[in-house]
Amino acid sequence: VSGNYEQQFNRLLEDFTNKKILEYEEEHLEEKYFDYKMLVKEYREGIMLFQLMEDEVWQKAVDDSVGLREYYEENKENYKWQKRVDAIIYNSQNKEVISEIKKLIANGDSIAFSKEQLEDKYNKDATLALQVESDKYEAGENSIIDRMKNEEGLQELSANDRHILVYIKETLPPEVKPFNEIKGLVISDYQNQLEKQWLDELQKKYIITVNEEELTNVYKQLIKG
Repeated sequence: VSGNYEQQFNRLLEDFTNKKILEYEEEHLEEKYFDYKMLVKEYREGIMLFQLMEDEVWQKAVDDSVGLREYYEENKENYKWQKRVDAIIYNSQNKEVISEIKKLIANGDSIAFSKEQLEDKYNKDATLALQVESDKYEAGENSIIDRMKNEEGLQELSANDRHILVYIKETLPPEVKPFNEIKGLVISDYQNQLEKQWLDELQKKYIITVNEEELTNVYKQLIKG
């Protein structure tokens, strides 16, 4: 029985000893291994920088609704649509389909301006018999629109064995984009401004000095590694 107690004690002692050795090693890793020390330092500083950026820039821009709106109002000229056209593009493999749509438009038939109704009507037998898309287009956004005259009305062209009809409903002058449509972009730009202001304040408040001795030691360690 005493032998069993002794064996059990030895096992517990060995486990305890190994545990303490590991704890000691973990506590002194930064002293023994330079690369590990630098990695931990970088990690800690990274977390600190992330939290500072979160508090001073990222979340601040989201929470500061008044400042965000003021930034938008002061920089409206940076958020402008260029000249655009409000247009519908009808693209069909069948010229007769395009002719029918022209008649519908001329008669003011509402089906001519409904993508769903037109495609339901003409794509029963062939999926791509007719394609319809409508939007407000700036120059460079759509290759078909770029080939059209910038004037209201109907225009046609053929390309890749397809017949294309474009109905330009309206030409639109340059105008400021509404805040609610570009809020994400404004937040991003506002964050950039807050970050710049914050860095300028830090540079004015703190003088940057370089510890040449420590820099030399780091360089030597890197060379050895």
